Amino acid sequence: MRKRKGDGASASGSPVPEGDANAQGPARPAPESDHRSQLTSRVERVLKAGVPETLYVRGEVSNFRPNQSSGHVYFTLKDRRAAWTA
Repeated sequence: MRKRKGDGASASGSPVPEGDANAQGPARPAPESDHRSQLTSRVERVLKAGVPETLYVRGEVSNFRPNQSSGHVYFTLKDRRAAWTA
């Protein structure tokens, strides 16, 4: 059962000393915000470092939808435990 703020106990149920306004530790500084291109570059670096250049994936293709105007195709690749939409 969670305790309400101000009732003399922390979320874990242990007593909070009187006057302890910051019972959950010091506040963390807000993370720096990235522009989309910066975030994309960071994700790309991480993926390239940890994923082999050639990667084979096996699964069932469903919801196959070709887009005539763009030439793109959209589908879901799935197995018993997961599904990826692409």
